[in-house]
Amino acid sequence: MSNWLLKEEPSFEPSLMVQSASRAVRSKETYSILLRNVTVLNNRRLLLSADVIVYTVVVDGYPDMKSDQPFWGEEFHFFGIKDGAVLPIDPAHGVQIYRGKPRHFMNLYVLVVRDTQTTRDFAKLLKDNMVTEGIGTLAGAAVSIYANLPPQITVEMARELTTKAADTTRDYFSKQRNLVIGVYYGSLIRERDYGLGLNPADYPVSRLNCGDALEIAYEVKRGVV
Repeated sequence: MSNWLLKEEPSFEPSLMVQSASRAVRSKETYSILLRNVTVLNNRRLLLSADVIVYTVVVDGYPDMKSDQPFWGEEFHFFGIKDGAVLPIDPAHGVQIYRGKPRHFMNLYVLVVRDTQTTRDFAKLLKDNMVTEGIGTLAGAAVSIYANLPPQITVEMARELTTKAADTTRDYFSKQRNLVIGVYYGSLIRERDYGLGLNPADYPVSRLNCGDALEIAYEVKRGVV
């Protein structure tokens, strides 16, 4: 797995099996994930403002690549962001990045990068060559990763595969000088009620620190928001 600046992955029984999306039993409850805060501590530009893009991807369990929406992928653009700026997201309600009835676990990825021509060119490359309709830009590589897998695999393997899908984009951006502002990966498991509540629990007193340039906070809610 790539070196995500902040990785939160609770332990689980390694032999636990997860069914493919077409066979798995979904939660009876609907869950929503709301991005509540993104604070850019360092925009990677010396004494200047920067335009930034926030990519989020949520994969709930073992995805069905034939479905209309195997991933929840969102892309948000913000302009003229200075060091220390809080992105203009409604702090009381946040912005919804997932809503559904998850299977077994949810993998959450947040990637914040500077909005440059290189960023836009790579995003277009993924959309044109690797992304079918309904799949978020960040998880484009999963089209090939999930091909020809058995109908049941371990949770460990499923989580590893979903992270590899996001790693394709994260690794590319990390090689481009000063493009990556911060990245976050979290795995929300059924046994812990999918991280229900605020993350971190004492937000807005504190936020999740993702390296030296980014802080975030999000909320998991049960029921339709």
